[in-house]
Amino acid sequence: MTRFTEEWYAKRLGQAAVAPIIPKPRTTLEPGRPLFPALCKAAGLPEPIPEYRFHPVRLWRFDYAWPSVLVAVEQEGGIWSGGAHARPAGIERDIEKYNAATLMGWRILRYQPQDIALAILDCRGFFKE
Repeated sequence: MTRFTEEWYAKRLGQAAVAPIIPKPRTTLEPGRPLFPALCKAAGLPEPIPEYRFHPVRLWRFDYAWPSVLVAVEQEGGIWSGGAHARPAGIERDIEKYNAATLMGWRILRYQPQDIALAILDCRGFFKE
């Protein structure tokens, strides 16, 4: 899984947009831990469960999920590099997975790796009281 730095997010989204979601101090991030859950926590969202297995039979997993509200975030990698998700067989598998999840009541938000921080802004509405 690709991990991006807070400097990268600030450059892409602008410091004013990123400042509320970047954890401070920097030592709050544990080595080897994905950045996205820490960003969610810093933004006041519950931490998502990484690699959440959502299907009772198939071995399908979401990159990040909040099972309590049936919301999942998928980071779609390899779109431009010819990765598995960009090939016909991979696209067919993804369609099957996403359709099954939708029929189970899941809401799936899909992002390119460079846009994963936008998921925090998009997911805020699912956790408002």
